[in-house]
Amino acid sequence: MPEHEDQQRARELKAFTQEYLAAEAEGRPVAAVTHEGWRPGARCGSSGTEGVLLANHESGWAGMAVFRRDRETPQHNLLSRGWNPDFTHRPYSVEWTHPGFAGILAPDMARLELITPDGTVLPAQIAAGSYAVSVNLDLPSERRLDELRAAGPVTIDDELDAVWASSREANDQLREYTVRVYDTTGTLRYNGPALPVDR
Repeated sequence: MPEHEDQQRARELKAFTQEYLAAEAEGRPVAAVTHEGWRPGARCGSSGTEGVLLANHESGWAGMAVFRRDRETPQHNLLSRGWNPDFTHRPYSVEWTHPGFAGILAPDMARLELITPDGTVLPAQIAAGSYAVSVNLDLPSERRLDELRAAGPVTIDDELDAVWASSREANDQLREYTVRVYDTTGTLRYNGPALPVDR
């Protein structure tokens, strides 16, 4: 039975991620990593332990690999229609909020900074029209899951509850953050809330 396109793209994305991580571990240039049409976008985190890697396929598909400290293998998400950013209100989209803060930049935007409530500036990595920022958030649901794991095996329901709760907690905390975006001339083009009000 022939492989469906989504299965093919998922398999390719996983293989691409492994090649990217191998290049990263060996100190080779990651921007040059390709695999069956997949190319890297921005990445945050280090050594595959926490963060996200955005990727694009030459066919128009897009995807990401999400790395979590408590999982040996990354989670892969696929978008058959590619990124569909809305730049109506700000010159960037938010595609992922935890772990890492990542998305797509509007054309001619060259730099993005995430500013914490205490004023710390976290510069984004920019690659292939995307951005990704490593940000440490204090999420009670993840602490609770760590406590449950220390006490013994946890159920899949506990795991899923923690994932959904941590996503909500991350969004709540990121509403207190600010983003600044600069264009290719260095002009400030956006200075405002990190997350859309309706998120």
